[in-house]
Amino acid sequence: MSVNSLPKFKIMQIYMVPLLCVALFILFTTPVTDGDCFWHLASGRWIVEHLALPASDPFSFMVTDHNPFRPDSARIPFLLKQYWLGQVIMYMIWKVGGLAGIVLLRASVYTALLILLFRWLRSKNSGAIPVALALLTAAMLSEIPNERPQLFSFILMPYSLFLLDSIHEPKARKTLHLLLLPAIMFLWANIHGAYILGVCLIIGALGIHIFLASLKKISFDFRFVICAVLSSAITLLNPAGALAWIEIFNTLPQYAASIYENLSPFHAALRLHDFHPSYWIYIFAASLLLILNFRTIRPFHLFVTTALVLLSFTAMRYMIFPLLAAPLIAGYMPEIRLDLPKGAAIAVLAVALFWSPGREVLAFRAAPSFPVEATAFINSATPAANLFNFYDWGGYLALNAPGFKTFGDGRGLVEEYSLLEDRVMNGTGWQETFDRYRITAVIIPGMSALPGTVYPLAEALSSSAMWQLVFADDKALVFIRLLPENRKISETYHLDRRFFLNHLVKSAERLLLSDPDREEYWVTKANALQLGSNMPEAAAAYRQVLRINSGNEWARRMLIMLESAK
Repeated sequence: MSVNSLPKFKIMQIYMVPLLCVALFILFTTPVTDGDCFWHLASGRWIVEHLALPASDPFSFMVTDHNPFRPDSARIPFLLKQYWLGQVIMYMIWKVGGLAGIVLLRASVYTALLILLFRWLRSKNSGAIPVALALLTAAMLSEIPNERPQLFSFILMPYSLFLLDSIHEPKARKTLHLLLLPAIMFLWANIHGAYILGVCLIIGALGIHIFLASLKKISFDFRFVICAVLSSAITLLNPAGALAWIEIFNTLPQYAASIYENLSPFHAALRLHDFHPSYWIYIFAASLLLILNFRTIRPFHLFVTTALVLLSFTAMRYMIFPLLAAPLIAGYMPEIRLDLPKGAAIAVLAVALFWSPGREVLAFRAAPSFPVEATAFINSATPAANLFNFYDWGGYLALNAPGFKTFGDGRGLVEEYSLLEDRVMNGTGWQETFDRYRITAVIIPGMSALPGTVYPLAEALSSSAMWQLVFADDKALVFIRLLPENRKISETYHLDRRFFLNHLVKSAERLLLSDPDREEYWVTKANALQLGSNMPEAAAAYRQVLRINSGNEWARRMLIMLESAK
């Protein structure tokens, strides 16, 4: 039968999947936004250049090979060694293709993952359900830029589950799958620490198998038991050994609570209005399905789905995992024929989930939040440094300003220093900290994107007689301590307070491009304009604040003051 003789909807089905894959690939080509990407690339570069794994931190002057506050902490050797293979792969891609290569890597892995999931879903259920579940997963992935080795866990975890699930299928290529599972787990253990999730799922599958065999409900499979034990044990063959198991229980609670992706999705939704609709749609459907099919669902499917749903409730970083296991419960969902109306409904759902007014695609570069020009300035001006830096920029500096060691970065190798950095950014004890650690240069943003307010440290440095602003653009500020070794830089690049205030205005305007009705951004802009004596524009900005929130008393008082001064 020729294509021309097929019904129109059948032709649409034939071409829908490849067209959808192309569309999703493009959807995933957003800019690099994850600051951790850069320290992973810097680590991969160090490993390739030295043909060894670092024994102590090569990027920070604050950290050596142990935590001075808790010498028994395993965090430093864990983070320096656990991701080595993922870091080397990412670095080699970056070396050839730059950040465009990293964007293409993310888009390729995500698209391959969705193809794998869709094929697995189709083996469990035909019609509309696999398409809907794949699109929900794609929507969730589109909210996780993820330019780090965790990217590989997103495809290794479901593939491990596929192997575990298919081993007991009658038509499965059992011997091949039994051989593949240990190989996959060995690879995973050398790429990313989430391999311990895979080990937990394997141990759970093994326990269920032994329990059911003891009840004579299934026959005991000696080969599967050997495979499960080998797949778990082989993960110890990585440079960090069992440190991942130790570190997961020893992370400093105060530090963990300060990381946004460690927040519960309930907290993020109810307190911060950070909703992820695709996640909640799936959680509702999966929970309802488990309740309705509790007596008939296979124990392994029940265990994995329940465990991953409960895990996802603990932190936003785990929200994707239940969706990656969706094929396990797809077979218990009704078979819904995919006709034209249902296809149209799914298309509408996809548009609703994916649509974002400020979304950039085919953007093969870093997001505009990174200090590109400020880093170039530091490299050319070469101030005397110990360099205090904004936490999220540490990795970027490690990769792009290798001549300078930083205060810290997203690894949080010594959690106490990361918490100290947070206190300093908020203006607490900054002078004592800078004196103690001999800080001679600072690179930070002037305002925080999350609360939308000015960082107290930036305000304090701009007013200090001991510090000089020498660089300012819409993203970053660079201050130097007034020391003899920095005299030439101070004389050449001296900037007065007007540049600081202008930086705040430009920063607020940049953030307003993506969130034009954010009250706090308008307040920061208006205050900076008023302090810079730009009264007409300050008044206009305060009016915008009152348009958004008519109850803002500060804006109302300032506007009255400005209008009365005319």
